[in-house]
Amino acid sequence: YNEKFNFFTSSKEVDIKIGEEFNAIWGRGIIGFIEGEKYIGGNLALMKENSIKIGKYEKVSDNVAEKGKTPLYFADENNLLGIIAVADVVKPTSKKAIEQFKAMGIDVVMLTGDNKKTAEAIRQQLEDVFISYSSIKNQLDDLTRNFRNNIKNYDYYVDKLRNDFEGKDLYIVAAGPSLDYNFRELVNVSKNSIILATGTVLKKLIGAGINPDFVIITDGTTNVYKQIEGIEDYDIPLIHLSTSYYQIAQNYTGVKYIAFQNGFNKAEEYAKLNKLLTYETGGSVSTTALDIGIKLGCKRIIFLGLDLAYTNNRDHASDTADEKEVNSSDFRKVEDINGNMINTGRNLDMYRKWIENRIENVSGIEFIDATEGGAKVKGMKIKKLSECI
Repeated sequence: YNEKFNFFTSSKEVDIKIGEEFNAIWGRGIIGFIEGEKYIGGNLALMKENSIKIGKYEKVSDNVAEKGKTPLYFADENNLLGIIAVADVVKPTSKKAIEQFKAMGIDVVMLTGDNKKTAEAIRQQLEDVFISYSSIKNQLDDLTRNFRNNIKNYDYYVDKLRNDFEGKDLYIVAAGPSLDYNFRELVNVSKNSIILATGTVLKKLIGAGINPDFVIITDGTTNVYKQIEGIEDYDIPLIHLSTSYYQIAQNYTGVKYIAFQNGFNKAEEYAKLNKLLTYETGGSVSTTALDIGIKLGCKRIIFLGLDLAYTNNRDHASDTADEKEVNSSDFRKVEDINGNMINTGRNLDMYRKWIENRIENVSGIEFIDATEGGAKVKGMKIKKLSECI
């Protein structure tokens, strides 16, 4: 570590000065002097004890804490100089360890000395990891069966759609409650754009006279079949995940494009053997659609119906395959697009965080939330659908 540090500081022509009167304050941080000047580094409590005002940067520290990172403040005797964030990431082995403890009848708790916001963010990360891991494990047999059947029932690989998607606007239609407000405006989308409907909203759109350019289905359970039941003969091209419920691809008569995902060994092996792209799923059909849009080179990706929250105490738009009211105490509170707090569920919040992480470092694509309701997704511009068309 020292060799790397010395190389970095010398290459950047950083003059390292020796500190004096160094004092480590338990549970707070450090105080020392450099060339007679006092410097302080540590947590918020230490800043307050030394009358250092955080001011407008308090929101910055709140944001990093909400991501599971601990903000550390650095100041001279009078002013804040900077903030850095440090974090212990959830290790890949944690999910298996937690599961083994639970199988042994051992309750798992988290003990931490971090601030409350950071601790809560880490707790949610652990919870999200365990939910995702358990879901895959519980469905493994079904996913394997689906995969074996699906690789026999497709027309093309989804990679073939690059020429259709590249450089175009992609409208991803999710099934959140706010879809009721603006979905009819899709009739005004230009012909040079693509409407990609999630399977949950397909019948709703068809009933309104709106035929999307593509429909995407990723769920591996039998319950998903109702999304196409009765409309198996429609000619809307279908994008289906390699592990989606096998009777979807088996019975749907339209053109079928298969997508292979990361995180499922058989799909990864098949894609590698055939020199195909693999796609991140993020746990939901909307997150999968997003990754496909990114990897196929869309110019703008515009979401509608992406509430990721229980808008008006509902989890889906009306006349969709999964519409129902929600009434649960197991809520999380998140910021909505108007700056207010709104209820969401663990899975929905997991998808929101996944989307934020996925788009954070993507360049050359504009991401727009035209849902007109629901949770705020950092990294997306908030617009009305009419402003995007």
